[in-house]
Amino acid sequence: MTSISVSPSAPARSTDRLNRLANSLQPHWLLLRIVLFGLYVMTPFFAPVVMYLGALVPANLIYTFCSTQCHQLPERSYFLFGERLTYALAEITAVHPGTTALILRQFIGTPQMGWKVA
Repeated sequence: MTSISVSPSAPARSTDRLNRLANSLQPHWLLLRIVLFGLYVMTPFFAPVVMYLGALVPANLIYTFCSTQCHQLPERSYFLFGERLTYALAEITAVHPGTTALILRQFIGTPQMGWKVA
């Protein structure tokens, strides 16, 4: 009599892989959470750095992602790589015309003023 070996199905193999991954990460759950939370918290600070380096597309993606989490009003934001860390509303409207919050949110900075932290 011959025995027929049945290989595990693809979903079963996937489940086994996920279980092994979860078991290997379990001792490091706190470190993993700290790293992921740190990346989430630092993401708004990456936008001005990336803008300063000249990568407009990744910076705009960060600004767009962060706009769902924060008001991004420039008069209440920090500016990196510029003359000062903060600017008054009058100084911002002199460079970027617009007085409504929706228009002001779109202002991300200039090379002279620096780039807004998202």
